[in-house]
Amino acid sequence: MLLAQSYANNASINLKGNEKPILPNQYFPVPADKYITLQNSSGMGAKNYGLWADVISLIKPYLSKNNIEIVQLGQGEVQPLNNVISLVNKTNFAQSVYILKNALLHIGNDSWCAHACVEDVPCVVLYGSTSIECHSPYITNSKSRFIESHRFGKNTSYQAQEPGFPTINLIKPELVAKSILEILEIENTIIQNTILVGDIYAAGATEINLIPNAILNPESVPAPQINLRGDLYFDVNYIVANLQRRKYILWLDREMDLNVLKQLKPNIEVIIYRVEEDTDPKYLTKIQKLGIPLHPYTKMSPEDLNKIKLDYLELPVISNHENISLDQIKDRIKNYNNDLELKNDEFFNQKILYKSKKHYLSDGKIYNSITDWRKQISVENVDFPSVADFTDPDFLNQINHFLLFSE
Repeated sequence: MLLAQSYANNASINLKGNEKPILPNQYFPVPADKYITLQNSSGMGAKNYGLWADVISLIKPYLSKNNIEIVQLGQGEVQPLNNVISLVNKTNFAQSVYILKNALLHIGNDSWCAHACVEDVPCVVLYGSTSIECHSPYITNSKSRFIESHRFGKNTSYQAQEPGFPTINLIKPELVAKSILEILEIENTIIQNTILVGDIYAAGATEINLIPNAILNPESVPAPQINLRGDLYFDVNYIVANLQRRKYILWLDREMDLNVLKQLKPNIEVIIYRVEEDTDPKYLTKIQKLGIPLHPYTKMSPEDLNKIKLDYLELPVISNHENISLDQIKDRIKNYNNDLELKNDEFFNQKILYKSKKHYLSDGKIYNSITDWRKQISVENVDFPSVADFTDPDFLNQINHFLLFSE
């Protein structure tokens, strides 16, 4: 039984066949002649698809050639998107219905906009924690597409928040993009095949890391938080110069003058300090006494860490950043692709690209990973992909920030 039928039964309302409901609509001046609508929010976090930005990047060139815009709808706290006309929190229900009725197509999560389209407008709707069988609109357009996650072969959870990786993000963005363009009868040459999506990538947050070998203009990167990576490149002059201009999360793997840190304290959100066997815990205690938040971490083995733990009892717990192996990534790729068969390591010998949500700024250039920064392979902007390097342990350890794909 569809959700709409269940609600109707509970309210003692008799839904008659395919009788079209009447929804109130009110004129709203949409700033586009031709457009599709997008709702990337819902009342349940598990229903929210985390890869709409990737879908948009695939379809935008084709839509632009046909003078079609993307209008974003929604209420409350909604993940902002680039390359859209945002009407989030700018329309009431009746105005949103008017916008939907005049759209070429609606795309979105399982939420109210999909149900409000009725039969006037085709939809592309995605399902992860909910199902097509129970949650598709009561009346639909014949062109509509409803795409359901494979959910790792498990049953629908119906949870508001799914633990771990939300199953809706198992739907590949190129499948969504092709469905949109096919309904609009726009030919496409999309050949992307998504291989794996990291959980941090799907969550949508972008992490910016500044290599302190230049001075960053604070206005050029409006991100609320930036990591100043003194652990990757230690130049006191550049570290000080950047901390004098804005707040940073400061990463260190060696001692820095405590008097300097005291002076810069207002612009240090936290110090993330890498602990090694020769690290002096007394130095870390002195940082704490300055009133600067401290987060020690290590890449030491559990056995080696146990040897020095007693020296750090009065300090915050040392988090252990465990390495991710290639075998673990193989397993994740198989699961993401619903048991894709990987023949030895041949799979990794092909050219695999990746998009990143963890960027490194160095000398005015952008890098998608530590690996690319060390090899000096930059990208023009944060949306550009790079070639994956599965031979580098640092690349493997950042896999949660990447979307991997082949062409």
